[in-house]
Amino acid sequence: MKERKKRVAKKPKRFLPWVLCLGIVFLVSVAFGIKAYQALGVEQLDRASFEPAVFSLSLSCAEVLWQGCAPLLRHRNAVELKVEHRISFSTATQNLFRQCGFAQPDLYYDWETDKGFLSGASSPKARWNPADDHGVATVTVRGRLVLTPPPEKGWLWSKKREPLEYYASTRQSFVIPSTYEQASADPENRLVIGTYPVALSAAAERYPKIHPDRYRVPDFFYKVTAETAQTPISPHFRIGDFDMCYPYLDYEYPQYIAVTVPLVQKLELLLERMNQDNHSLSSFTLISGFRPPEYNRGSIQKGADLKKPFSRHQYGDAVDMIIDVNPRDDVMDDLNGDGVIDIRDAEVVLKYVDELDARFLKEGSPMMGGAGVYSRHDIPERPKQSPYIHIDTRDFTNSYGLPVRWRESE
Repeated sequence: MKERKKRVAKKPKRFLPWVLCLGIVFLVSVAFGIKAYQALGVEQLDRASFEPAVFSLSLSCAEVLWQGCAPLLRHRNAVELKVEHRISFSTATQNLFRQCGFAQPDLYYDWETDKGFLSGASSPKARWNPADDHGVATVTVRGRLVLTPPPEKGWLWSKKREPLEYYASTRQSFVIPSTYEQASADPENRLVIGTYPVALSAAAERYPKIHPDRYRVPDFFYKVTAETAQTPISPHFRIGDFDMCYPYLDYEYPQYIAVTVPLVQKLELLLERMNQDNHSLSSFTLISGFRPPEYNRGSIQKGADLKKPFSRHQYGDAVDMIIDVNPRDDVMDDLNGDGVIDIRDAEVVLKYVDELDARFLKEGSPMMGGAGVYSRHDIPERPKQSPYIHIDTRDFTNSYGLPVRWRESE
C-alpha cells in the first residue's frame, strides 16, 4: 500500500502586508508633503512679503491745478472728488499669491471733512459741498486694503485664515471763497476792506471808465488766519504771501483778501521762464499783494504816494515784487550784473513779463496784464526801499492794443 504523501500547507506570502503598508505610508507622505508645501508657501508669505511694496491713495478733482496744493475755489458749488489707489507687490509675492490661492484684494474707503459736508462718500467717488464755511477746508479719505488668504485645509475640514488688512490715507485742502458782504460782516476780520471806488464816477481815471467791468468789487475774498497763512496754493506760493501781514504794518490775522488764480498762474510761469535762463530762483519776494480800498485811502506823509484810488492791488490781481536771493537783504538783486542796484534790475524781470504777455495776448489768456518798474518807494511804510516791478493780470490793453506798461522813478 502506497504511503500517502503528506500534504504540507503552503505558507502565506508575508510580503503583501508590507507592500500595502509601504504604499499607505507613501501615499500619506505624499499627501503630507503637498500639504506641507502649501503651508510652507503661506508661511513664507506671512513671514516675508505681506507688506505691499506700494499702497497709496491720491485725490483728484477738476479744481486742483497743482498736486499737493490747495486750490483757490472760484465757486461755492459742490466739488466732485475721486480717489485713486496704487497697489504694487514684488514679483516673489505675486508668485506666492498665485501659488497659495489668494483672492483678489478688496478696497474700502472712509471719507471725512472738517468743513462743509460730503455725500456719496462710501465709494471711490464723493461730492464735497463747502456749505457756508470760510477759510481752508480739508477732505480726508482713508483706504483699507483687505487680503484674504486661502483656508487652512485639513483631511476632512478646512479652517479659515484671518484676513490681512493694510491702511493708507490722503487729503486735499481747499480755500473756500467768501463774498464781499460776508467778508465785510465777519466780526473776526481784522482788516477793514472798505468801499470800492465807482468806476464810472466823474472822478474815475481813464482805464476804469473804459473797462468798468475790470473795476468791479471782486467776486470772492479768502479768509487767512495765522494757521492757514502757510497753506500752499501753488508750488511756490502760499496764500499768506498775498495778505497784509508785513513786519512794517500793524495788521493782524484773521483777514480777508482778494487774490485771483490767473495772477498765481502767471507768477508760476514767470518763475519757470526765468529759471530756464539759469536764474535759479525758488520763488519771488512779494512786497505787496492785496491792498484793500480802506488802506489805499490812508494818508501818507513820507515818500511818494503809490496808493492809487483804482490800484489793481484792490482787486487781487496785482503784486509788487523783487528778486532777493543773493544776498538776502530785502532789496532787489543786481540782476544785470553792473554792480549797481537800480531800476534797470527791475527791467530785467520786465523783459520776461513782456515775453509772457505777448504770448497771453495772442492766446487771449486772462493772464495778460500790466507791468511797471520803479526805482524805490515800493510801499512808503516799508523802511528799506528797493527797485521793484509791479505785475498784474488786468486783462485789457492800452489804446495801441498792447499790454499796459509804465516806468516810474524819482
